[in-house]
Amino acid sequence: MSFRDPAHDTCKYTLTLYDIRGKFYAKRTKDGDTYQFGYHRAVSYRENCYHCRFACAERQGDITIADYHGLGLCAPASFSSRKVSLVLINTGKGKAFVEELVSGGRVHVEPRPLEEPFKGEPQLRHPSVKSKYRMAFEKEIVRHGGDFEQAIKRLQRKYMAQMRIVGVVSLPKKILRKVKKTIIG
Repeated sequence: MSFRDPAHDTCKYTLTLYDIRGKFYAKRTKDGDTYQFGYHRAVSYRENCYHCRFACAERQGDITIADYHGLGLCAPASFSSRKVSLVLINTGKGKAFVEELVSGGRVHVEPRPLEEPFKGEPQLRHPSVKSKYRMAFEKEIVRHGGDFEQAIKRLQRKYMAQMRIVGVVSLPKKILRKVKKTIIG
């Protein structure tokens, strides 16, 4: 099982299931799955997540693992951030663990400027910001007696409709940029 299968581009959040004969199920979940919608759009977090004291530069664990948002912001990178994870070493124990992985050939590590991930990942600087759908979700979860699926489905449909409108409105600009890029280079 993989929640971010590299065969489908990790940033597309494709859930895949495999058996001994190979893959037998794959579904992109970021927008189509109610849980993923609530999670990636900061709609359905617990209230304390919006006030988290751990969402800051001072990390609590031995290592911090995250998507590498911000790769290339402070220094050129020879690879795409789409297949790169961030590992922040916070303690000596964390350093020893990562060094063991590297020396064993289990991971490839490339040192990067320390400020880079902090520029690219807001949750390394502050807690999540409530989505504009959060208040409606709170009302819906009460109205549906705690049933998450029922509470979030209407909000998800509304979001998807808004994204379709944004896509249609932005289409002329996209076409113009492509034409300009083709002509100018």
